[in-house]
Amino acid sequence: MFNMAASMATATEIRKLRKKLRQIENLERLTRQLDEQETVKISKKYDLRERLQELLKQEENETFSSQRDPESTLSSLSSESFGEEAAQVSGKGDVSLGTRSANLNTSAGEGGNMKDKVPESHGKVVSSPVTDQPVTEEKSDKASKIAKKGNISRSDRKYWDQLSVSVCELDGHNDMVTALSVQGTTLVTASRDTTVKVWDLEKREETGSLGGHTETVTSVLIISPEETAALTGEGGDEGGKDSYIVSGSTDCTLKVWSLKTGKEVKSVYTFSPVTCLDYCYTTHLLVTASDGGKVELWDLRTAENVCSVRAHEEAVTGVKVQQNTVISSGADGLVMVHEVRARSLMRVFVSEDVKLTSGSGKVHQRMIRSLAAAGHTVVLGDDAINIKLLDWKKGVVSKLVNHVSEFASTDAVCLWDDLLFSSSYDLDHGTGYINVRAFSSREYLATLDDEEMEGTDRIVCLACTRLPSGNTVIISGGPQLKLWELIPPGQSAPESSDEKWVIVTQFLPELSRPAQDSEAESEADDTDDDDANDDYREKRKEDGDYDEETKSWCTIV
Repeated sequence: MFNMAASMATATEIRKLRKKLRQIENLERLTRQLDEQETVKISKKYDLRERLQELLKQEENETFSSQRDPESTLSSLSSESFGEEAAQVSGKGDVSLGTRSANLNTSAGEGGNMKDKVPESHGKVVSSPVTDQPVTEEKSDKASKIAKKGNISRSDRKYWDQLSVSVCELDGHNDMVTALSVQGTTLVTASRDTTVKVWDLEKREETGSLGGHTETVTSVLIISPEETAALTGEGGDEGGKDSYIVSGSTDCTLKVWSLKTGKEVKSVYTFSPVTCLDYCYTTHLLVTASDGGKVELWDLRTAENVCSVRAHEEAVTGVKVQQNTVISSGADGLVMVHEVRARSLMRVFVSEDVKLTSGSGKVHQRMIRSLAAAGHTVVLGDDAINIKLLDWKKGVVSKLVNHVSEFASTDAVCLWDDLLFSSSYDLDHGTGYINVRAFSSREYLATLDDEEMEGTDRIVCLACTRLPSGNTVIISGGPQLKLWELIPPGQSAPESSDEKWVIVTQFLPELSRPAQDSEAESEADDTDDDDANDDYREKRKEDGDYDEETKSWCTIV
């Protein structure tokens, strides 16, 4: 009985520590300035995490002891009943501790060591043009077939088993990178340090810094040279083409920049903080979203706001354009789909009554943190163990496991060339990593994790492109800005890479299993995460700085 009580106490304290760490991580993600009390709370993060690691080790020892001692079975069962963070048993009878670290050295083979595994065959990345247009499901299938070389495709797990990865950190921003946009070898980043920066991915260096915003830059987008020429009415030869960069900020402005000169072309006051943006090429309109729930259309030629709708009750967390369809996600947990008709937005779908494709579990509406789209499939990330794939035409949702622990977050998802990249944040260790799946088959392929080196913090944005060499490079943003270049077998890492930053891919068996129903978390767990925002909203109301109608943090001065 003593062992059972001790296990219950340990599991309870672990859960409390994880909730505190999640609240701290949510505070760190805020774009506003923190007050003194919140700053003190954040300062306790490392002590809390250290205590959590001690308890997890203690729980691991208790679980191991109970399995060796048949008389302790009751204690083991009691500990397991307190949540999925307790020990889990795999289909082979092996014990998984519900944490990524227990599986870092698990290879795709049977019991092999992934870190020591030497590739037996070679594969090549087939080069193909890179465009800014969203991936469609039809293009994904075609890309998967084109990529095949020697019967091994980029959507095949064998291909990923053979890869090494060159990891490079780009220094330049003084605070968190919040958004990315890539065009060929040109990368543009937005940051909480109020700047927009331009990078050359081939040279791995900063080529420009654009200053003008006064608060966090939340979103950034490169508009194609052809569309830029149409907007400006200028032609010119191939070498003279320019591209517009559009950035949005919590300072309630949109800014348009020239990629060629680095100069600000125009600035537009939006009356609400901009949370995200995308571009509708079929109608030549910019789409923006705000923290007040609005989705708006802008004509960049005239800087005119041509349409504004209140799509969500809370902040819009993501917006993607597919042809003339605008897909948005919100902190209210909903996905909205609008069609652009005659320069207006007509709602055609809302995800209030969606069903699961299998099982009897429900789809819990929690804050959506990340969004990607291809055709009528929408990929959603939140604070649950799974990522969700919504077919908005059919109104059904399927799930894919994205974390080895229930206490994790999916802050970024990216679709590219029949591949689905998703970030995962390990709350227990404070580290982030990237999972890779074949989009068409939904098969889990690999995980990119440099924890054995310096490690990566939370990843809040992802992008992908192909270098002139033919190699694929994944860009991740957050507290660090990193490049993850995929190196085929037999090919040397870039000369600029330090040998210690070349890693191999990993395979985490938990992520290849059917999705679990993680929707049983209590409402209290979700609302606790938003306490800081709620308190701040009330304070702004008292100060007269918050407009309930628009839910805008801005005032006109």
